[in-house]
Amino acid sequence: MVVLDESALIRPIGGRAVMGQQLDHLLEISQLPKCQDLCSPDVDRVPPGAYGGIPGDHGA
Repeated sequence: MVVLDESALIRPIGGRAVMGQQLDHLLEISQLPKCQDLCSPDVDRVPPGAYGGIPGDHGA
């Protein structure tokens, strides 16, 4: 299982070539039969309510 934070996919550490190699590797291992890949969204970029509720809203 691979769990990545969204920022790891959009922050080009090491330059475009290194990022390309890393993404190619992730794509390659995602094709393995027992591999499951998940991406944890960057909560600072997710609109309020995207997960079912608005922060501070307690169903009033």
